[in-house]
Amino acid sequence: MKIGTLNLGHQVRRPRHVPVGLLDALTTLELDVLVLTEFVSTPAYAAALLRRWPHVIASEQVQYGSSRARFANQVAVASRWPMVAREGVSATPDVHAQTNFLSVSFHGVVVTGVRAPAYKRASDWYGYWNMLRERLDGDVVIGDLNVDPTRSRKRDRVLPEEWQLVTPPGVSYRSPKNGTESTIDHALVAPGIEVQGAEFRPEFFARWGVDHCPLVINVTTSSPTEAGWES
Repeated sequence: MKIGTLNLGHQVRRPRHVPVGLLDALTTLELDVLVLTEFVSTPAYAAALLRRWPHVIASEQVQYGSSRARFANQVAVASRWPMVAREGVSATPDVHAQTNFLSVSFHGVVVTGVRAPAYKRASDWYGYWNMLRERLDGDVVIGDLNVDPTRSRKRDRVLPEEWQLVTPPGVSYRSPKNGTESTIDHALVAPGIEVQGAEFRPEFFARWGVDHCPLVINVTTSSPTEAGWES
């Protein structure tokens, strides 16, 4: 099963235009499952996704603020197979924890998409990760985890040890302001999941002007029906 993820940078204020052609480029990666983070659901973009993947689910959309339209970032999962959304997380420490999380199941496999909010206060940061660790289950967790394990900061060492961290060589984020690079997009796989390959696709940086590039992993699960999956 080939799973990919990309932080779109759709943003939380009135969603900026994300080129539909980017979805065509993602289609060429031949993904079975696509997890989009920093996503804001719009009718046009949802329709564009459905033209490329037959099944799409997005996390809850929440609008907040009174001076101008503002939306919390979401997670969307597009799949070749029918999916069922699983129970979400509570809004602790705040609403961003709720909308930046989406767990789906299909054919006995559970995939969870996450964008960890970039909390400034240490109490919010550790409170979020303590909550998230309690909610992690299933087979694959993937997305923008906003941590770089190669750093020495304490906040970048919060990843759960019982899961295998899958991070290919390279960087996944390039700041559009100063070109600073880091590796903050990862997959976590549960015991029993065989990882056959993983790669970043840095060509997306220049071609599409995104600040993240796709992470693609190829895994084999223990699902007895996997060999017979059909589109």
